[in-house]
Amino acid sequence: MPVWKLTCWFAAAVWCGPLAAADGCIAVAGGQTSLRMAGAVLWDGHARGAWLGLGIVSVAAVGLAFWQWRRRGSWTKTPPKESLPGEGGYRQLFDSMPVQILEEDFTAIMDSLSRLRAEGVTDFITHLTAHPGLSREWLERVRLVDANRPAVAAAGFADRQAMIADFPRHAPAPHLEVFNHQLSALWSDRRLFEDEIRYLDSGGNERACLMKCQVDVSSGRADFSRVVLALSDITTAKRTASAQVENQELLRKILSRADILLWWGQVRREDGHLRWKINVPSQSFDSPLFQLATARDKGGLWDAEHVPEHRQIDERASQAIYSGKAGYQHEFRVIASTGETHWLSEDVGIFRLGADEWSLLGVVTDVTARRKAEEARQASEAQLREILKRADCMLWRANIVREGDSLSWRDFEMPGSVLHQRLFGAEHPVSGTGLWLAADAPELP
Repeated sequence: MPVWKLTCWFAAAVWCGPLAAADGCIAVAGGQTSLRMAGAVLWDGHARGAWLGLGIVSVAAVGLAFWQWRRRGSWTKTPPKESLPGEGGYRQLFDSMPVQILEEDFTAIMDSLSRLRAEGVTDFITHLTAHPGLSREWLERVRLVDANRPAVAAAGFADRQAMIADFPRHAPAPHLEVFNHQLSALWSDRRLFEDEIRYLDSGGNERACLMKCQVDVSSGRADFSRVVLALSDITTAKRTASAQVENQELLRKILSRADILLWWGQVRREDGHLRWKINVPSQSFDSPLFQLATARDKGGLWDAEHVPEHRQIDERASQAIYSGKAGYQHEFRVIASTGETHWLSEDVGIFRLGADEWSLLGVVTDVTARRKAEEARQASEAQLREILKRADCMLWRANIVREGDSLSWRDFEMPGSVLHQRLFGAEHPVSGTGLWLAADAPELP
């Protein structure tokens, strides 16, 4: 039984003994049950000494119990602390790390750096450049203490002991490049440093790794016999990021020069209505077409105020979505804030995601120039027809195809004119030489 429990039981026994004696004294007093009389009997004679001893013992018992409680932190039994993993657990964790970890001894290197300072060298980088073989010579002075499995595998060794025995004499890339960065940092009295290193592997391929190095300072001073180096290959991540940047830049150039606007959107059917959410890639923010968008602050592109065909556009899009079409295409007008009218062509693809959800991808192009040219051509043709109707001449056009020894007249066209009416009496097309036969031309061969 714990000491504090024994102490409490002893204190209770000490207190209960005099109380039992008091009961006996009350009975002896001729059946008088007055507590005052019982107290008088207790304090009479030797009873005073008993109470004094009782107080001293009680204080000691309470003090001992309090000390026991403070030592344990509570009145209850404290559960034992979980034991830390042993050497085997640390080794397993060390070997299972997804990065290369090496523990190196730089004691000899720090001695060499101290000698350089004593010789008056102040610019370490210039000194290394003037002595290109110094890095390789010093690298062989580094003693490898430990390495995890990824480091052993990356260096091409069979096991850890083989690597410790041959390292760094047969250290592959990027250990020499890493060592140069370590020298530069240690010369600058840095104890924790990291850098990104690019190098060529044994096959001549460019690679990249992230280096992080730390000098042990757990004892309060730098221990250069325990320098931990961590290497992580980031070649794939760098290539992916570089490709993304290049693709984004290429897309930005294409969108800015092609004068098109890309957008994609999510459409959901809620309470019988279609809810649209339009997104535009940041590469299109500089596009002149994006500047024409009048509903950007409302989560869309166009509003009814600046698009006269807005209702027809909504109906066409809703019909295509509900009918399960793969897409739709239309042309519409947009009135810019300057009052100028632009004609836009929009080609939209529809991809169904669920029963009430669709994804849309749209390409908007400016067809204002084409529309204006078409309108100008139509106006010119209408004006020409009016002129011909009033002119004393005829115009005709035809395609002539040779078929053997004869010619075939095809696609004969002749707009109506005053002369046409005078000759034929009505506006009707006449094919080929039949024109002159109908006009009774005697000189026609």
